[in-house]
Amino acid sequence: MARKISGLQRVLDAPALFSVAYGEIASSIYVALGIIALHALGLTPEVLALVGALFLVVSLSYAEGTAAIPETGGAATFVRRAFNDLAGFLTGWALFLDYLIVIALSAFFLPHYLGAAFKVAALGRHPSDLIVAVAVIVGVAALRLVRRSAFYRYGIVVAVLDLVTQLGLVALGFAFLFSGDALTRGVSIGSEPSWHQIAFALPLAMLAYTGLETVANLAEETREPGRDLPRSLFSGIGLVVLIYVAIGLVALSAFPADHGTTQLGTRWLHSPMMGIVAALHGHVPGGLVTALRLYVGLTGAVILLVAITTSISGFTRLAHSLGEHGQLPRAFGPRRSSPPLRFRSRSSSSRRCSPTPSSSSRACSALACSRPSPPRSSPSSGSASRSRSSNGRTEPPAGFRCGASRCRCRPWSAPPARS
Repeated sequence: MARKISGLQRVLDAPALFSVAYGEIASSIYVALGIIALHALGLTPEVLALVGALFLVVSLSYAEGTAAIPETGGAATFVRRAFNDLAGFLTGWALFLDYLIVIALSAFFLPHYLGAAFKVAALGRHPSDLIVAVAVIVGVAALRLVRRSAFYRYGIVVAVLDLVTQLGLVALGFAFLFSGDALTRGVSIGSEPSWHQIAFALPLAMLAYTGLETVANLAEETREPGRDLPRSLFSGIGLVVLIYVAIGLVALSAFPADHGTTQLGTRWLHSPMMGIVAALHGHVPGGLVTALRLYVGLTGAVILLVAITTSISGFTRLAHSLGEHGQLPRAFGPRRSSPPLRFRSRSSSSRRCSPTPSSSSRACSALACSRPSPPRSSPSSGSASRSRSSNGRTEPPAGFRCGASRCRCRPWSAPPARS
């Protein structure tokens, strides 16, 4: 799963980061809505809104942290810098578990959306759903062995498609399904749902906002982390919270919580968004329902696939950060190889200045250090003038040579005479 990353380049901009944030966070509604409704019942929209407000506050800390420490690692890096290595190590392993849960749930729910879209019931039954889930995880992990950051630039298309899908469902739901009486039907706080059910639904709703950590892990690959990361976090989380609450209202209107249960958490547990589409039957033309079934099912599968990809990427970047700071074996961190000194030469780039009196002047005039230092005064001449090469770089003056330990020109001295 985790692999070595020799170097991270700053190639991601704000639209790419927003696509990752929205794709990772908004994908959870395809998974978490039915599970939350199973336990929170009629309080599902309130639970989503409460946890969303909490994560909006948390995003402020993430924005400050990523702007001040533009490194990969996310919360593990913040905790390690704020406290100590042990606290960062424990936080990192908690995030590993978080990523694994997101990958497993997304892969497990993906075949259910495909099966509902094409009316293939076998994809939604055991063990076909598990076989497809394992195959998807293995395939995505194999493709991610070749890291290409340009993937995130095209991820904005997937995020836009998903946003259009969810906004369309919200608009149709409020037009044909919304009912204020259905939202309050069967709700009795303390019994339906019980306090135990509410307490269990709250951490499940927190799982719906894991994209925050994924975006923070991309700080070292962001062109302008101080500006782009806060914008991506605020816009992504703020938009997702609004859509989550709206979808929760529509879903509970379509499937009210009667007698301590709701079809959203039973029949449509593995594909709750498809349940909203099915509830539109009889309110809109049948052809539109069929088109929505195909569109929502396919976009749901694609967005879950993107969530798996970004979670695996976040997993590897977290391993990269922990390996870099000695909290995992060095094989997971960046490669520690000292690059050789680079010299610019008109004839050969591998030649170095010869430490002989006959060739020192000629070699130093032909070779220049990649970062030349200002010329120093020669003990014999008192001062040395700089010369300009054909490419405009400062050449070391005659009588100086390039040092081997540092990229700097040093005065040449004759070797001691042999006795």
